[in-house]
Amino acid sequence: MGAPTIAYYNESIRLKNNTTTQEVKRAKYIANTSQNSGDGYFNTNDSDEVKKSKIMALFSLDKLLCSEKNGIKAFTGLVKINGINAQYHNINRKSNIRVSNGSDVYAVMNDGGLNTLGKCGVYSVLSNSAPDKDSLYDNYPPRITDTIVFYSFNSSFYSDSTACKVFIQDENISNDWIEIYSGTLSKKLSLIDKTDIIPYINKSGNHYFKTSITNEEGTLTDDIIAVFIKMSYATFKYSSTSASESKESGSNVSRYYNTRELLDAENNGTDATQIFKDESSNPEHTENGFYVLDSYWYKYGYDTLTDRYSILQKGLAEAGGYPIGDSGNIITTNEGINYNGYDKDEQSAANLEVNSGNYESGVIFKQITTNYETNPVSETIKFYTDDTFTTYASQGYYAIGDSVFGVTREIGVGGNGDMLYDNNLI
Repeated sequence: MGAPTIAYYNESIRLKNNTTTQEVKRAKYIANTSQNSGDGYFNTNDSDEVKKSKIMALFSLDKLLCSEKNGIKAFTGLVKINGINAQYHNINRKSNIRVSNGSDVYAVMNDGGLNTLGKCGVYSVLSNSAPDKDSLYDNYPPRITDTIVFYSFNSSFYSDSTACKVFIQDENISNDWIEIYSGTLSKKLSLIDKTDIIPYINKSGNHYFKTSITNEEGTLTDDIIAVFIKMSYATFKYSSTSASESKESGSNVSRYYNTRELLDAENNGTDATQIFKDESSNPEHTENGFYVLDSYWYKYGYDTLTDRYSILQKGLAEAGGYPIGDSGNIITTNEGINYNGYDKDEQSAANLEVNSGNYESGVIFKQITTNYETNPVSETIKFYTDDTFTTYASQGYYAIGDSVFGVTREIGVGGNGDMLYDNNLI
């Protein structure tokens, strides 16, 4: 829609510049009143100078060409050629009339200057812990996994903003601008907000940001700003020996890493993550060995194929997920079992002992060894006579139950403590 006809006087003003004559609109001085609160440009009790100042600020004008007829004042806006305010006006709104003031040249706006583009910009890029947009970068530096963008949009007085957008570009990747926020904004309104951009940051380094705002007058794109996004920071568990040892008893070490996702050289080549002891301009690589963070292990060292230090391999920090040969892939569980009947040769004889109450009792120890490196996973079960698991249980049949109340479990043991069966009976 733009500025409505009611914002102008019917009679235009005719201007002549050398051989050029052109009619331009005369805008009304509109004050805020109880009937049109918010639709005016100034307050009724403002001085003339304050009124002019508010009009110029509201419509991004550099000067006002004021006219008066029959005691009624009007104005037509002027914009300095190549000045800051020129960007907020569609070029087609500029008349052919120019006004000089010393070395400055101004364009007379044929719409009186009332129709403008919106305004936008990025205030700051900081850590998510920053309390507000004015926080200092050094106090709240943005990191790969902890970054927000504070931005602002201002719609023009007479036009809705149909597209308010924020963009990011990463210097590490040759790509187009990525849109990280999009919205709309009604006329006269302003918006200051923030957005989380972690999904759009892959590596530390310089990142570029810009905003744009669109209405019926056109699209304004604000200046590009560059912000250095620092490395991620985390506390790992570390062991120089093995991944499983790192998880179970590794020492806590605080380290910096240069990618959002921890990547290994085996699958990502030169994009693999590098881990450092510090974040100086020439950081020191962390020690070679195994690191655990959350539910994954990472092997760090020098990769001959890419000629750089980085994460070499990664995997789940659990049995079956550790590197081949890691003792963590073999799980051993132990159980002591009280038996109430035993017979070397006959299962029924062992059960009879329990039922008759004339039984041989004792304890055998069951050890289950599960090897997750085999495919399929293999399981070995042995029975021992001692809780140090050094002497195999005697071959035969063991009955476990409540004496005359019946046998509830039967265990058969073969040579070398091998399990023949371990049944739960009803």
